[in-house]
Amino acid sequence: MLPNAFYHTPSLILASLQQMEKFKACEKEMKTKAFSKEGLIQSAKLDPKAQEKLEQTQWLQTCVEELLMQVETSEAEIETLQQGGRKKGKVGATAQDRLEELERLNERRKWHISRLEIMLRLLDNGTLSTEQVQGLKDDVNYFVEDNAVRGAIILCELLAALV
Repeated sequence: MLPNAFYHTPSLILASLQQMEKFKACEKEMKTKAFSKEGLIQSAKLDPKAQEKLEQTQWLQTCVEELLMQVETSEAEIETLQQGGRKKGKVGATAQDRLEELERLNERRKWHISRLEIMLRLLDNGTLSTEQVQGLKDDVNYFVEDNAVRGAIILCELLAALV
């Protein structure tokens, strides 16, 4: 039989207190009701990876929405140019060039929208990592902000290689 002094050493007492605290926290978490105030707050918390995935998903959705707005704006300008040409009888050379440029830009935008939507699906099902999306973020932002510039062709090549 061991003496009682052995069971009451400070390190054993400290270890048992820590275990009791862990058990209390675990028990409290298990007993928390799903729709209580604490349960709702707890469900709103995400682990860092899920939070990063959510942020990347929201960013991709924002890029898609911005490109869709640009397409709509260009289509409105195309209609305006076509209406102006109908009134005068024919579309001028500069207006025709502008129409062709707008249509070409819209085709590029639509292609990028389709690629970004594919990236969204791949990110959602776990095939595409958040690090890969993060690596393309600067290039995608550059294209979304200034996609009329010919330098954005680099992004086309990057997205084509990724997806």
